[in-house]
Amino acid sequence: MASPPDPPPSLAPAAALFARRAAQDGGDGGDGDGAVAVFQTFRGIGDLLWALTSLLALAEATPEGRIHLLTRETTRARALLAAEPRIAGIDYVPSFTGPAGHPREILATARLLRRLRPRALVILDKIPRAAIAARLAGVPQVTGLGFKGQARWLTLAPHLPPALAREQRIPMLRAFLPALGVAYPEEEARLRLPEGLAAAMAARFQACPRPWIALGLGASSSDRHWPRAHWLALLAALAGRGGSRFLVGGAADRAFADGLAAECAAAGAIVAASPPPPMVNLCPWGMGDLAGLLAHMDAFVGTDSGPLNLACALGVPSVGLFGVTPPFLHTRHARPALGAGMAEIAPAPVAALVADCLAARRAAS
Repeated sequence: MASPPDPPPSLAPAAALFARRAAQDGGDGGDGDGAVAVFQTFRGIGDLLWALTSLLALAEATPEGRIHLLTRETTRARALLAAEPRIAGIDYVPSFTGPAGHPREILATARLLRRLRPRALVILDKIPRAAIAARLAGVPQVTGLGFKGQARWLTLAPHLPPALAREQRIPMLRAFLPALGVAYPEEEARLRLPEGLAAAMAARFQACPRPWIALGLGASSSDRHWPRAHWLALLAALAGRGGSRFLVGGAADRAFADGLAAECAAAGAIVAASPPPPMVNLCPWGMGDLAGLLAHMDAFVGTDSGPLNLACALGVPSVGLFGVTPPFLHTRHARPALGAGMAEIAPAPVAALVADCLAARRAAS
């Protein structure tokens, strides 16, 4: 069996990938044909939004001013990035389970890359599978973080120092982009919405009194959920501020959201307002419409989840409940509420952070 190719003794500088392909090569640099493709390999909505600043910085560094994005379908990238002109196209790379999962993914990725014919692939991860697929597909220029098994499949320098291999993704990306000759932006990227979407969502709920506060109830794993009693205590603490509450989550959270609203009304959990603030159950809204409505929120409070990341990407002052995961490093819009487990995050300090968010929104308006 042939061994994988070793990198050349001296790898070409990665800045070469930003050069426009020569006319005789037949590429026009658009819609993937001859473009720079970037693979964001992680599966979550939050993973996509964490990488957004890096993706757009890479796009602006190309002569075309745009890139072709490869990612996972679970990121909802097509819905969330539909209005972003610096993303020329989006393809979803399938993932497979089982003993042959990785080889099947490599072959599927190679087929996709042969169809797209990018002049270069930038891999925002340390796994080797995407690099192997790129070499099988004949992609001329391949670069990535360069840790461990990935390094020998790359054609372009640089490789990040091994000491960064255990860091969170944001420190890796902050080091990787400058190594490519691309400045990592000081200001985080803001998610663009399709024209008219935000206005349509504002009109739909114009009867709801202000301030608007969204509560992100769901999470990808049960250990990230905040206890029901804590949500009820937070709603009681915020009741005197009036306005409206929007309950955000997936299909599995709809009954939980209905229960919160009913318990607040029937069991007298909200005692500081008469009548209590209206509650709107948005479980489960699609990410596109949800983004249009979240853009108008005065504050967001929620678990470490896609909606929290979405609110931050829209510039909404937010409170993140971090009991089992580290707080965000990619945004200045998330105020962390910390605890040694979700049940240890007390509602009173969270209510104070929400008050800070409301004050920040008023000051910015």
